[in-house]
Amino acid sequence: MPWVTKPRRELDTAAVCRRYHISDQTIDRRLVSRSFPEPQWRGRRRYWLESDLDAFDAARRAKPLI
Repeated sequence: MPWVTKPRRELDTAAVCRRYHISDQTIDRRLVSRSFPEPQWRGRRRYWLESDLDAFDAARRAKPLI
């Protein structure tokens, strides 16, 4: 059976804000502190690959809180 890959899905800033229940200013602060995945830019718009955000979430879940 051939490999089936998920389509490359991109989320804009509004979608990322909804996903994490945060504001765009919070995203900006986290980008400055390098505690959030870097976006891809198209003109003045930012997009994140859903796969990058999924990997970020998995890494956060695996990291101990202490």
